[in-house]
Amino acid sequence: MELFSALGVDLGVLISQIVNFSILLFALTFLLYRPVLSLIDARRESIRKSVEDSERIAKQVEEMEAIRKKQMVKIEADAAGLLEQAKKDVALVKDQMLAQAKKESDDQLARGKEELLAEKSRITGDLEKVAASLVVKLTSKLLEKEFSAADQDRLMSVLESSVTHSTHVQK
Repeated sequence: MELFSALGVDLGVLISQIVNFSILLFALTFLLYRPVLSLIDARRESIRKSVEDSERIAKQVEEMEAIRKKQMVKIEADAAGLLEQAKKDVALVKDQMLAQAKKESDDQLARGKEELLAEKSRITGDLEKVAASLVVKLTSKLLEKEFSAADQDRLMSVLESSVTHSTHVQK
């Protein structure tokens, strides 16, 4: 103790300062240092979780982007296939429509030819009748001038039978 007095240190004041410092250290440790450390640890853990979440989200985004790209490739392939099939369908329908239109025009042409042939036959028949009638009239006029009544009757019956026979044969 004398040593402390020789140095000019009061032992009572030194002990009271050590006690005060210990109380202050104890108070700061429990009231300030540990709560600040736990707050820093909580913040560090929160940051770590945020980083992990952001990495996980980045991986999910990359995976989703890869899936999206695969789906886009598949959709483009499907669209190309559908477009190709649509082109084939259009070509098929076009060919069918052209074939149907050609068939209809051929049918109309055939009907027109048949109608023309029927009309030609009818006109030919009418012309034959008119020509036969004119021949009979002309012949009767000639016969009246050149032959007797009995000769005229005989020739007229032969002529009429030959004209009738020739019109029946042509029909």
